[in-house]
Formats: sequence, C-alpha cells, structure tokens
Amino acid sequence: MKRLNDRGLEGLVLKSDGLSVVVFMFPEGLSIPCRHFRDEIEAFAAYTRLPVYLVCALENPSAADSLKITAVPTTILLREGAIIEKWEGPYSAQALGDRIAEALKKPWPT
Repeated sequence: MKRLNDRGLEGLVLKSDGLSVVVFMFPEGLSIPCRHFRDEIEAFAAYTRLPVYLVCALENPSAADSLKITAVPTTILLREGAIIEKWEGPYSAQALGDRIAEALKKPWPT
C-alpha cells in the first residue's frame, strides 16, 4: 500500500495500464469511519495483488475534486485510469474484496 498526493495519483494511477484501488481518507483521528477502515484497507492490501493507494482528501483536494469524491472514506476501482466502481463508506477487507471481484465480472467498457 502506498500513499499518494495529487501528482502521484495522476502519474501512477490515472495514466496506468492496469487495475488499481485508490482510497480517499481523512488523516487518523479526524474521522471515526476512516480510522476503522484503515485496518481493513491494510488487511485487504496484504492479500490482494492489486496495487492499493491511499490519498488524504484534505491534503489533496484537487484529486478529490477531479474524481468527484463527496464522502470519505471512498474506495475507487480504476482500470487504465478510468473509474469502474466507486464505493463510499468503510467495509471489511473481505467485503471490499467481494465488491471488487463482482465489479471485475462486469463487461469492460469499450
């Protein structure tokens, strides 16, 4: 799991050729849902082969605005820089894995 800022998000993820998971959160202590979700994201990142990135929504407002983040935590599944799915709220590592697996079953947009 890697932390990104606006520039890193644009360079590494939005121009990527593959799949990635980006999680927008607040810093620890500012949000109870984010605090609970942090452990689950770390657990998910430990067992998935997908790259997982954390972005602080407060420190990177332009990234949050460009991806239309309206709540935190928000998890985004991207394929080749395009949003496939977006989920608001905290989830368990297992539930997040299940949601991503389900999203990947859908046909790829052309």
